[in-house]
Amino acid sequence: MILLIHNTKYVLNIQGCGINAIAYKGLNISDVLFDLAIKFPNELLIWCNENFEENLAQENLWKIFHHKRIMASYCVTQYFISDEIGFVEGTPFIDIKKDIKYPTWIMSGEVGGIYSETLVVFKNIIKPVANFDYFLSSLAKTGMSQGLLCYSAPGLLNSIKDNAKNKWTKNNKVLYSFISQHYRSRWLFLLLLQQLIYTHRFPILSVIYGLFKSKIKLNTDLCFPKVESSLQAVIIKEVDVIIPTLGRKEYLYDVLVDLKNQTVLPKNVIIIEQNEDSTIPSELNYIKDEVWPFPIRHNLIHITGACNARNLALAKVRTSWVFMADDDIRIPENFIEEGFNFIRQYKPAAFNVGYLQEGEQEKVLDIVQWGSFGSGNSWINATALKGKQFDMGFEHGYGEDTDFGMQLRKDGNDILYNPFLLLTHLKSPIGGFRKKIRFSWDEESVQPKPSPTVMLHALKHFTNYQLLRYKTLLFINFYNKQSIKNPIKYIKSMNSRWRVSKDWAVKLMHTK
Repeated sequence: MILLIHNTKYVLNIQGCGINAIAYKGLNISDVLFDLAIKFPNELLIWCNENFEENLAQENLWKIFHHKRIMASYCVTQYFISDEIGFVEGTPFIDIKKDIKYPTWIMSGEVGGIYSETLVVFKNIIKPVANFDYFLSSLAKTGMSQGLLCYSAPGLLNSIKDNAKNKWTKNNKVLYSFISQHYRSRWLFLLLLQQLIYTHRFPILSVIYGLFKSKIKLNTDLCFPKVESSLQAVIIKEVDVIIPTLGRKEYLYDVLVDLKNQTVLPKNVIIIEQNEDSTIPSELNYIKDEVWPFPIRHNLIHITGACNARNLALAKVRTSWVFMADDDIRIPENFIEEGFNFIRQYKPAAFNVGYLQEGEQEKVLDIVQWGSFGSGNSWINATALKGKQFDMGFEHGYGEDTDFGMQLRKDGNDILYNPFLLLTHLKSPIGGFRKKIRFSWDEESVQPKPSPTVMLHALKHFTNYQLLRYKTLLFINFYNKQSIKNPIKYIKSMNSRWRVSKDWAVKLMHTK
């Protein structure tokens, strides 16, 4: 391990590997990191501001950096970028939870680390700059989509002072520069529009400055080191599979046959069958009529709804891992075995797998941190599931999956996406709801826009600026899909519909 001590502007000291610290004193921090990475390719590089050196938790470093694709830091004082980045980015990666390990590309120079072998991958892509936080965040932002796993990790420091409220810089120049380098150019102007509308500011000089910043481009995929977690854990190859089903007898049968043919069998298969008609018995006769190599724990309920069904199934889980599946998928025979191989390699708390319809091509080319969550193609560790339920406010609507994923993240559990584990999603035309669901807000004279369940997710998990971003994009994108063409009347109408949606979403928050 190599420890670099700095004062935000330049290097003060370097410890480890017999390095002559005097040769680096006073130099640019980013330049020195690259130089050390090239000269010492097998080391873990740790940086620390002089103000936090005494609080560096060296005993935690090998647990935090347990494989070579991890980059982590922690910010005690102020993030380098404005929280108005929420006007541009809608992912969960910018609303950092300070008291837990949380996935984010927003890095801090106050304390952090990365492996040399990983850092050198960026040598000809990211240029060293004086703003160390900007440099580190540029690395993380660029690398996350290619398989670099980036975190805010409070475990890097001992005895952190209570600083739960995130502090952000208000430097428009930095904000527009970063957006120009890492996002599509249109976001510069969308940000300017939103600042004008919502904050009554018009920083045109910052926009012009941003336009002259060169965009960071990847000509090839980044070749990061192979992952092999050093965390010591006993992995018991036992998984319960949970499947809610409604009107898909034949499709579910094929899923059970696929599970029957697995090279590693599930411990239990938990099926929650839904049918509103209480006079009709189960249509899943093959559960009892055929012999299965695993117990099938089947319940027929006369209430429909995926949230309720999955909650009932989760209450029956007894193994250390859960695979949440849909009832219209096809599963390759080595799926469970390969799932446990991935768990051994990465030590994830939760992950989604590839979920493609026939003829679709996977666009994600490596294992990455996932900004979304799918409940029909997910593996979750039972420890991460403790205290989690699907929010009944989303029942029969949209957003319960992403909400459940946010519950996991806010409890310190990152969600990965593995495109190499593939399920085929048949997208069955039968099943689902057998009659149109009527919501209370269907009787409103002014119909809500967006759907109150979508608004519920936004209110629960978006920052204030992300909520305004969503509103702006909704208003712009919906304009050509509706009949009101007078812009003033359209905005007035949409504001009314937005308020109705928000009112109903608040009511849904109290749904049990």
